[in-house]
Amino acid sequence: MNTLKNKVIIVAGGTGGIGSATALLLAQHGATVVLASRRIDPADPLMEEIKVFSPGSSSFEGDLSLSNTWQELVGCAEHRYQTIHGLVNCVGTINIRRLENLSGIEIESVLRANFLSVIYGVQAVLPVMRNQKQGAIITIGSLGGIIPMPYVALYSATKHAVRGLSLSLSEELKGTGVEACLVSAGPVLTTMLEAEAFSDECVISFINRPLRPARVAESVVSLLQRPRREIVLPPVIGKLAVICQLVPGLFAICYRALRQVGTVRLRAYRRQHSIQTQLLIPENPNVRTI
Repeated sequence: MNTLKNKVIIVAGGTGGIGSATALLLAQHGATVVLASRRIDPADPLMEEIKVFSPGSSSFEGDLSLSNTWQELVGCAEHRYQTIHGLVNCVGTINIRRLENLSGIEIESVLRANFLSVIYGVQAVLPVMRNQKQGAIITIGSLGGIIPMPYVALYSATKHAVRGLSLSLSEELKGTGVEACLVSAGPVLTTMLEAEAFSDECVISFINRPLRPARVAESVVSLLQRPRREIVLPPVIGKLAVICQLVPGLFAICYRALRQVGTVRLRAYRRQHSIQTQLLIPENPNVRTI
């Protein structure tokens, strides 16, 4: 897809920070966007802004952690547009508490949002793309899927699973005309990062200057136009993450220094965004990006 004009792209989790930036950028490139989210506020100006650039775009509301919702979404999109050229999955959640303190319901919620939603989305859209011998599946992953993230172990585990799924599919789909691509992003300025800023333990998310959602959106557009197996953002931290993955034990050696750097930058982030943890920290912060 060298040009995205009139290409039909589903953006799941499209009202979150990364999702909304991606949907808008795709519309600006002339794509027909299907904006899908758990809840879509009729008063949200995002859809109106998208339609300025892409009048044929539409929205879909439903719980994307459920298989039947994905089947309905893909069915509706295929019926309306007769084709689906791309899927961008931005659905995700994080729970800022230690694993032993999470209830079964909370654990299942994270697994459904971060992993099962990706599986169900791929499962629903693949038959369409295989049949037309064309398509691209872009998943928003995390550096937490390459290196461990202490104190958000469940989140990190799901992102490792997502990365494994995407990389495996990338090989499996060779020769079919369908591409599976992954954006493994570092910290991004979203509500998820705001939730992490409330915790003194989530310092690993602040070792690098946070990316703007628009930067991730640009990578998504790049992958749709020129598919690659994976893009790691930011590239410098990404190289360090890959080295840590190749050399077992290196992360543990580096973690003390990384923690110190992250602590300093977390405090700077709090000052910049006027975050007072003693006053504002939620009792159970569980933030969805959708």
